[in-house]
Amino acid sequence: SDLLGPQTDPSRWVSPDGSFVKTVLEPGSGLDKPGEGSRCRVEVAWEEAGPECGELPLDGAGEVVVGEADTEPGELLERCLESMLPGERCQARLGTGACAGLTCSVRLEGFDRPGGSWRLSSEEKWDWVRRHREVGNELYRAGEVTRAARRYAKALRLLVTLRGELPAGREESEYEKDKGKLHANLAAAQIKTGQHANAVRNCTKALEAEPRSVKCLYRRGLAPAALRPFRLAR
Repeated sequence: SDLLGPQTDPSRWVSPDGSFVKTVLEPGSGLDKPGEGSRCRVEVAWEEAGPECGELPLDGAGEVVVGEADTEPGELLERCLESMLPGERCQARLGTGACAGLTCSVRLEGFDRPGGSWRLSSEEKWDWVRRHREVGNELYRAGEVTRAARRYAKALRLLVTLRGELPAGREESEYEKDKGKLHANLAAAQIKTGQHANAVRNCTKALEAEPRSVKCLYRRGLAPAALRPFRLAR
């Protein structure tokens, strides 16, 4: 996009999905980078953000656990950290979304272990799924529906990686039940944010796990009311 501009400066890196651009101010060292579950020691400074960006994450020195973000600024910071080496200092700028143009400076002092969902054990993944769902429920009850939806989506992405590799003591039926609940919760959030077509799809997936769910049947009928004519509204 015009905001990201051409990638000609070797110290400048555009993320593969075009969501942000990073300029390395001081290079880091080593090979490993943070990822899902990594506890990072960082120093962050944000440029002034508009109200549409909501609450900014850490501003100053402190710790960030990759995977905990549920706002656009927080996800920018996490995606930036996942591209950094220890000791690196950079500037990152969002290229898409409501907060496009938002900029932060980040220094990664270090982190506890290399991250990435593929490095997590099945037990750790299960714990993350449960945590995302619980935090999502708290955010939903507090009226933070968009943030709740981000949590439910994260939980579902992790849960998919557990198919066929469940933690010891967990049954397939429990997996399907949790998957259905997450699809149902995500659908509820999507209805509130006007994403009716996505809500219908998630309700349908939830009903595959629990065909008699009154809530999901109701929501699947409610969402198309905003999209009529729609074949699932019958």
